[in-house]
Amino acid sequence: LNTPYITQRADRIGNGKLSNPTADRWFDPTAFVTPAVNPATGVAAFGNSGRNILTGPGFSNLDLSLSKVVRLSEKFNVDFRVDAINALNHVNLGMPDATLTDPTVGQITSIFQYMREMQFGAHVRW
Repeated sequence: LNTPYITQRADRIGNGKLSNPTADRWFDPTAFVTPAVNPATGVAAFGNSGRNILTGPGFSNLDLSLSKVVRLSEKFNVDFRVDAINALNHVNLGMPDATLTDPTVGQITSIFQYMREMQFGAHVRW
């Protein structure tokens, strides 16, 4: 977790995992505190949280492509093509905010992929 000091890890005082995480509360931010600052140096201690102790949302995507070649004559062919990016229109959530001092800590405020995109094309060959 990020803190406003030099350290990049917080002190873990609880589990932090939620049984049913939502975009508004992906992990429990009360399970983490900012490490104490050394008054002599003004530098925070390195927190006791390990790397990758919490998991973010999964990622799911399905891209489809359909094509058909139509022979018009011995010399002429037409290729028709339809591409669908994120064909199921599934929303993939971004990572939760992990900065303890942010008001949105523990919340997911972004997405990785936008809505479905479709593309149609034709190619004439001779």
